[in-house]
Amino acid sequence: MAAEDGQPEPIKGDPATDRVTGHADLIEQAQRLGQQHRAAGIAPFGDAGYVFWDEGSARLLGALGVTSPTADDNAPARFRVVDAYCDALGAREADDTEPGS
Repeated sequence: MAAEDGQPEPIKGDPATDRVTGHADLIEQAQRLGQQHRAAGIAPFGDAGYVFWDEGSARLLGALGVTSPTADDNAPARFRVVDAYCDALGAREADDTEPGS
């Protein structure tokens, strides 16, 4: 949602983190976890597509300590956390893709 001046509204605090910077911390944790899972060749929450589009995201968020329900006000920040994990987990797939394929 955009503020009146056309700029995005700041992220509101999340009950699971109690502070806005908690979202940045969760994003960093998700990236590190995705990198570790990629390096180990494991996908405990499912492949990147499953985590991104299905219940794997709830399991990921739970593993990161996010236990409160997802609602309209915290969904965008949580989407960024899941996206960061999926990007890090799927990096090998992106690196293995040949140009033009």
